[in-house]
Amino acid sequence: MDTALGRRLARWRQVPSGRLVAPVACALYEVFFLTRYISLPDGPLTPTALLALLCITLASTIGVFFRYRAPFAIVVLESLLTLCSEITFLTFVPLCMAVFAVIAKARPVKGLVGGALAFVAVLPEAIAGGFAGNAIIRSCLLTVAVVGGLVSRMQRAKREAIQEIEREHASRRRAERRSRIAGELHDSVGHDLTAIIALAEGLCESDDEDARRVSALIGKLARSGLADTRSAVRAISAPIDADPAGSSAPSRGDDLHDLDELRACMDDIRATGIAAVLTTSGKHPSDEGQDDLCFRIAREAATNSIRHGRSVTRVSVALDFDDEGSCTLTVRDDGCHPKTPARAGFGLSRLQDEVEHVGGTWRAGPARDRGWEVVATVLRFGRRDTGQGDFDA
Repeated sequence: MDTALGRRLARWRQVPSGRLVAPVACALYEVFFLTRYISLPDGPLTPTALLALLCITLASTIGVFFRYRAPFAIVVLESLLTLCSEITFLTFVPLCMAVFAVIAKARPVKGLVGGALAFVAVLPEAIAGGFAGNAIIRSCLLTVAVVGGLVSRMQRAKREAIQEIEREHASRRRAERRSRIAGELHDSVGHDLTAIIALAEGLCESDDEDARRVSALIGKLARSGLADTRSAVRAISAPIDADPAGSSAPSRGDDLHDLDELRACMDDIRATGIAAVLTTSGKHPSDEGQDDLCFRIAREAATNSIRHGRSVTRVSVALDFDDEGSCTLTVRDDGCHPKTPARAGFGLSRLQDEVEHVGGTWRAGPARDRGWEVVATVLRFGRRDTGQGDFDA
């Protein structure tokens, strides 16, 4: 029922302790009527009959606790116990609960067969009683259990359909947000970078050598930024598909950076008047995902050093590869930084998440002597591994 009571019952059924209420109540019912029956003057007083009755009642009660884990098996068990027992009122309540469970939870065919078995189980007593009295009452109760199971099944199917619709709506909203962000990047940032490129090309025609050199560098950086912006727009606009292989490496399409681009990055830093040093050690594995992440970390950390550091005269980038192919990347500057730095920006925070997502480590803070350093251990992604190679710094 899609009402307040129905929602409360659904939440109650999801609580582990709430699921035990019905089986415990059934067990109390069995104990009460079993003791009453044994105490009757014409009850089963022989030890063999008493033991058989106890075993049937115990098995019937235990089956109730597992009716949702194996609904078809339990309804078969309860039906057989009802057929074997001459005292059917002790097994009838567990049988009804098993019928409800098999109709509500099992596949339709098993639910149909389970319900039919339950009616067959009470048929001998109904025939013996001439289809009157208790036989009619028990048939009606079994029918109620079947109807209740069908209602529960339909309600569960309705809830699952609603949840699926909500997931589709959430996915559509995410896609719309991604499309809007991609449009804003394309329209605003892309336009600004294109304008910068046009202005830089105009300055290149100047007679001043320094102005031409600086404008050429501005144009180069703007083109690189425009290419990265277009790459980001394509990545954001792409549909969100789960990685079937379960790869932990971030998917960036074909726009992966390699470590050779670090040289160009170092040249750009030197063009600003800051000394830039790139060193490597160890055997460099040809892992495109690892190279791309190392490049982006080095570029972002070096950019932050120039942007936020004071009196920065030197930026060093060191890549140390161990025997397993993991890379310890260290980016350090010699500038002055506040003792209590501001909250980490989006760039480094995002890169830290990527490093830790693939099992690496991250540390950023003041260097031992002076300046600021970022130290990241980037593991091999194990993707597109084409063998061992050397990276010439």
